[in-house]
Amino acid sequence: MLISHRYKFVCINIPKTGTATREAVFKNYIDLWFKDKKFKVPYFIPRHSPAYVAKREFSINGWNWDDYFKFAFVRNPWYRYISLYEMQIRNPFYGIQKDFNSWVTEGKLGAAPNQDYYYLEKNRVILDKVYKYENLEDSIKEICSIVGIKESLFPLPNLRNVPSGGTMYDLSKYYTDQTLHDFVKSIERDVIDRAGYTMPISSSFIS
Repeated sequence: MLISHRYKFVCINIPKTGTATREAVFKNYIDLWFKDKKFKVPYFIPRHSPAYVAKREFSINGWNWDDYFKFAFVRNPWYRYISLYEMQIRNPFYGIQKDFNSWVTEGKLGAAPNQDYYYLEKNRVILDKVYKYENLEDSIKEICSIVGIKESLFPLPNLRNVPSGGTMYDLSKYYTDQTLHDFVKSIERDVIDRAGYTMPISSSFIS
């Protein structure tokens, strides 16, 4: 979570949607973020606090939630789960030794549940806008225009997979059957419907 009182915005950072890039881009414009450790509302991973936690933080501090432009980014869920899996399997901290199929279906997503968890409260979107990770550059331009940041923030740092449409992963190596595809679709139904995501046609089982 990033909060700027000077520019009146709140950025909710859903895991594996370009968090590091946004932190680098907005570092000179934010007044509170997880490294400050000044948040009054406890959350086990404050870097990725959901919107309802941010809203409580505003209430406790007497800040007007409605005065701020509040936004988040979502990502194509089929790609996002691959990115999350690859991050965890490379880091001994997570102790992941399962194949991708088992990891997804057994609910090993850890602190990165379905994306609607981060922008909904009581089944209602409580942010002003939910952008798509795949359109990160254009979205950053729009955000700067809305909040009044006039300096150029480009080129964006830490882009990695973004220029290729959100990922460089070969889906056919991960989604090996229709059941796994359908499982991701079921748990990410809200973000799929809102953002119009589909699974790219690159898996061998999709005709």
